[in-house]
Amino acid sequence: SAPGTSALALVQLAGIHGVAWPVTEALETALPAAAMFCRPIRAEAQAQAEAAFDAMIQAAGTLNAIGVEPVALKGGAVYAAAGKAVAWRSMVDADLLVPRARMAECLDALAEAGWTGRDDGRVYRWTWDCYAHPPLVPPGGGFSLELHSRCSYERRGVLDGLLERAVPGGREGLRAPSPEDRISHLVHQALLMDRGLPRRVVRLRDLLDWRMIRRDLSPDLGEVEQRFRRHGQREAFEAFRALAGEVWQEADAPEPSPSARVWAMGALAGMADPGRLERRVMSDNHYGWFERVARGVNALSPKGEAAEEEYAAVNAESGAEYA
Repeated sequence: SAPGTSALALVQLAGIHGVAWPVTEALETALPAAAMFCRPIRAEAQAQAEAAFDAMIQAAGTLNAIGVEPVALKGGAVYAAAGKAVAWRSMVDADLLVPRARMAECLDALAEAGWTGRDDGRVYRWTWDCYAHPPLVPPGGGFSLELHSRCSYERRGVLDGLLERAVPGGREGLRAPSPEDRISHLVHQALLMDRGLPRRVVRLRDLLDWRMIRRDLSPDLGEVEQRFRRHGQREAFEAFRALAGEVWQEADAPEPSPSARVWAMGALAGMADPGRLERRVMSDNHYGWFERVARGVNALSPKGEAAEEEYAAVNAESGAEYA
């Protein structure tokens, strides 16, 4: 790999893991010279967060007009609960859940309001029995939206009843899941829907979500665990809790089962192993700073060379091997 890219590699990895905001904030605090590239990244995150929140508010307004109060999911739940854009929580698409029986009516209302399909402009009624695809884009363009009639492909599961249990958010007309549902959805999405359990892969953003939900909302983890047990998915919850307990050193974390401990240590080792992290950085190439030269050999791309020259002082000051 290219020498002298420690600070860039750290920011690159943070972008892959969805934690660019907190990492660049911490990096700038430790290395004031890093402000020259940390602040633009956070400014971009802030703009993206505001675009995402605007899209959710626009969609919610249209749906409210036909008597539907949607529930924001995943990262959108953070925004809905706060009633504003929350830049530290990155998102790819905004996700809204509506009653299954009214899904077609909701899609019609959004189409009439000027929302279009992201791929070819058409609003399709094919929902994969779960959500409308492709995602929708607001009038004039902007952050894309996925409209859901269910939270997962499972017909029955730990997220049953989420819509009915949703609580008011910080903005009228847009609700958020209950604290227990937010934890359940987080674990289910990360380890089951995204196959993190068999792959032993968890994004740092998911662990940060766990930390913030527990700190701010105090969910009943006993209730959440019982849900996973009832649906034969106890292993996923125990594995995630074991990993989170290790990462955050949670005083109330129970003694994990041998299998949960092994899984957590494997996932943690995957995050900390320099070679594995470097391969993940290079394969994703979040900011376009690197290019493959040969098998196992990477170098700075022209864009990366420009960034390295611009931020040379930061890398010199850091003096650490983050990658």
